[in-house]
Amino acid sequence: MLQRFMQFLHIDRAFLGAVFVFAYIFVISVRLTSGQWSWYVFTPEGPLAQFIQALLIFTLLRLLLNRFATSARKSYVKASVAALLVYLAAANALSLLIALSFGTVERNFNSYTLLLNNVNLVVQFVLFGGLYLAYSYAQDLNHERTQLANYRQQVAELQLQQLKQQLNPHFVFNALNVLDELIYADTQRASDYLNAFAELYRAVLEASGERLVSLAHELNFASNYFKLMQVRYGEGYTLQVQGEPSAQRYLPPYSLQVLIENALQHNQASATQPVVITITISDADVTVHNNRHPRQHAKLSHQVGLTSLTKQFAVLTQQPLEIRSTATEFSVRMPLLTTQVTQP
Repeated sequence: MLQRFMQFLHIDRAFLGAVFVFAYIFVISVRLTSGQWSWYVFTPEGPLAQFIQALLIFTLLRLLLNRFATSARKSYVKASVAALLVYLAAANALSLLIALSFGTVERNFNSYTLLLNNVNLVVQFVLFGGLYLAYSYAQDLNHERTQLANYRQQVAELQLQQLKQQLNPHFVFNALNVLDELIYADTQRASDYLNAFAELYRAVLEASGERLVSLAHELNFASNYFKLMQVRYGEGYTLQVQGEPSAQRYLPPYSLQVLIENALQHNQASATQPVVITITISDADVTVHNNRHPRQHAKLSHQVGLTSLTKQFAVLTQQPLEIRSTATEFSVRMPLLTTQVTQP
């Protein structure tokens, strides 16, 4: 019964206990102020009656808060005013019934006594009602913040899934283009390529449900991808890795592969003009750099991979990608993430 009542009021036992202590202190202070200096000051009947009055105030406020459930501020103001009026009306009506029963209407309902009693009722309502409203508002605010955080997290997860779904088909499309070229040029190499591609795509499927993958995993995937792409683009392209992957450092899936693909697609390499792709690893970030030899007849690129990667980092962290492009060099610096990274 008590548990259901507390659930209705949206309070817990700790708050209920604090209210009782506050009611006890309030009654004792009133008694002492009125000049009572005896053992009677500490008797519990007064605090208990005040505690019950506080619960009645809470109940009125909760009923009216539920009734005026619009915007938070408006509902609290409306509920407070309405509850105060109902509380005063009910208290005065009860006092009148008691006075009629004992024949004390003239003594208890003269203008002075009536004013004094109503001032006391207003003070009680402001003290205990204000305490409950402050607690209730804090609870509602915390609940809204939790809901907002959950909503933002769900939106971020949805965005990441959409972006990864863009990268996955993009990767497959480019790899199948290579296979299509090899089938007509060299069937044996096409067969070897297909087997290697199957192994690589297995790694893609394993990472498809992951928000982040380890830097070591991503380096291994990128290296295998580069070896496959060399079949199409030739030995004029080289990949170098500088530094060792740090423990507990992560990247979104396909991050390095996207940047390697970008270097391969936009540059023409040869024995005399090689394109060197360098992955430089530090504790805080990883940079992918390549020298530029732009293709003479480059195909129109929509840069789906780089755009999606940029958006992923915007969702995951407040540290954006740092892209530098000159006539001779192109580089992208990516911050390394941790498993604790959340949506900003």
